[in-house]
Amino acid sequence: IQEEVEGYVVHNNGYAMVKIFPKLEELKEGDNNFGIVAINSVDCSSSIMIRFIIRKGDLQFYFPAKIAGLKKNHYGNVNIVTQNYISVVNSVKHLWIRIVNEFPKYKIVLNEEPGQYNLPLSQVADQLDIKPRTLNKLKTQIQTNNDYTLWDLFIKIVELTSDKEYKSDISREVRLDKICQKIFEYSVMMGI
Repeated sequence: IQEEVEGYVVHNNGYAMVKIFPKLEELKEGDNNFGIVAINSVDCSSSIMIRFIIRKGDLQFYFPAKIAGLKKNHYGNVNIVTQNYISVVNSVKHLWIRIVNEFPKYKIVLNEEPGQYNLPLSQVADQLDIKPRTLNKLKTQIQTNNDYTLWDLFIKIVELTSDKEYKSDISREVRLDKICQKIFEYSVMMGI
């Protein structure tokens, strides 16, 4: 199975998360690889959750559960999601490609510079609930790069979150999931 799938397990305090990236051509788009995440508890205290994830290089982006996800009680049959996996991933892939193509068109600016594709950092930070320490790091980067785009901001936020120290890997994954959810909500709000 190692020739067909790449993945790993993280666990903490009775919860486990399995990430799987099948090595199928239809689940790749350039350097993007589409996979699935299953979250479960040892004592059956929480539902089984199936989520979709995109890996781009070393970074991983969760797709919001509202758009593509499944939550089942333990007595449910989760085989249905595996049967429709390719069709759901194709939907996820199309939405992801729109974000990858549209986010670089928007320039992040430090002030209220007029322009159709200018987005003030303060406005984006409010919408994404960016913490002050992260916001200061982003401001420094934007000051040194006049062509800082929404895509650059998205990637940097995920990098900073991934590199941060957490109590457990599960805590890191939960935080990444929340950030990705906010970013996808922001893209919907912008009409992307």
